Amino acid sequence: MKEQVYQFLRESSYRQYADEVIKLLKPSVRIQPQLEAGLSHSHFGGRPDVPPSFSLPAWDARLYWESQLQETRADQYMAESYRRDRITQLQTKLSQDTVEPLTYLGQIHLRELSSIATTCGLPSDGVLLFFYDLINYPGGYEVSSKGAWRCVYLDATEELAVKPISKNEYKGELFPHCSLSFEEEWMISLPGPELKDVSEDIQYWQRLIEVLKEEFGIRLPTVACSIEHRLLGYDGPMQEPMERLCQLRFNGISGYAKQSPSIEKGVEDWQLLLQIDSDDKVGWEFGDTGRLYFWIRQQDLAKHDFSKIWCEMQCA
Repeated sequence: MKEQVYQFLRESSYRQYADEVIKLLKPSVRIQPQLEAGLSHSHFGGRPDVPPSFSLPAWDARLYWESQLQETRADQYMAESYRRDRITQLQTKLSQDTVEPLTYLGQIHLRELSSIATTCGLPSDGVLLFFYDLINYPGGYEVSSKGAWRCVYLDATEELAVKPISKNEYKGELFPHCSLSFEEEWMISLPGPELKDVSEDIQYWQRLIEVLKEEFGIRLPTVACSIEHRLLGYDGPMQEPMERLCQLRFNGISGYAKQSPSIEKGVEDWQLLLQIDSDDKVGWEFGDTGRLYFWIRQQDLAKHDFSKIWCEMQCA
């Protein structure tokens, strides 16, 4: 695709933008859930298909609840009755077992993506399973929420042993089983500050993107105008950009103050892994019709290491 786009631009009136467009182009996979079962091994909702030895993930929410308790006590704008109830609720949680199960969201059999997987940098086979704490809904804004989500990669050998987990074994929330279909989509974003020298006329740049959409189906990310489940490519943020927050919180840094050059440079490493939307079909509602965003560093994606991710929830 990149070669086709580059050649097209070099032979058009947009030739001066060819190099910048290629820098901004990203492959992605659009995911469409369907309520019919059995159309694919990949699915959202339902119960996970895992090897017999698989342990369903959980996390210790103690640090998260302690952080929430501290914030509640310090919040001077919270209604007093609500504050008391919230403090009591958190203290009760902290007096009990603080290990929380993670809810199963779905799994993607990479072999069903065919050549799209390798185009996007994913393994050509194996399974990705996604989990998140749908009891506490941590937004990913605090260091203490680390562990409240999980992406588990089963390689091709492990995939051969998967089977549906029984209802007795899976204690989490159950959503309707939706088979998944996949479509390769190439995406582009508007140029950022580093490309301002080539985008003095933003309207001209937007016309260029319309041309790319007409000629190649290349598209911008959407915000909240439609349901959009996606692997890789560009995220459709509902609030602020997430890459810097991922870098800070992943490295155990609270707040937003400027950090060392090595930490700040690492912001560029973060890449969307999976975006899933509130979707009545699957029975999902993230906050106020929000989205969950799983992020991964490019160097970890290249090594197919899905254990080092960060997650954020945003809503309109």
